[in-house]
Amino acid sequence: MIAVEIDNEIRDPRFFGLDQAKLRVDLANETLTLRELISGAVAAQLALQKALHGAPEPKTKFLDQAQIEMGLRQGKVALSAQPEPDVADSARRGCEAFSAGEFQVVVDGIWTRNLDDQITLHADSKVVFMRLIPLQGG
Repeated sequence: MIAVEIDNEIRDPRFFGLDQAKLRVDLANETLTLRELISGAVAAQLALQKALHGAPEPKTKFLDQAQIEMGLRQGKVALSAQPEPDVADSARRGCEAFSAGEFQVVVDGIWTRNLDDQITLHADSKVVFMRLIPLQGG
């Protein structure tokens, strides 16, 4: 097992802790594909988000009349929380975003190109996830 620190330039300032841009990822093997690295990073980020913030917030802050009546029939009227994010689905969407060019991954100064590229990591490896934003204007 190897632990790698990822410099996450895809920050989410809505969540305290995730905006710090550093994410520790524990990986089973030193040699893996970019797809496996992205999946591991997504899983670590979701675990960190859950640890820092607990269960997801309800989708809405109010109930409509139908929801209240259904809750009364069931014996409990309450806001329902959003389901926890599915790690496999989130990892798949992360890989699709990479393939679509929404972000790039640099490992030890080398740009990765394909999800199936083999990457060998070391304890001192530098991994950077960078969101690419097109410049506006002419």
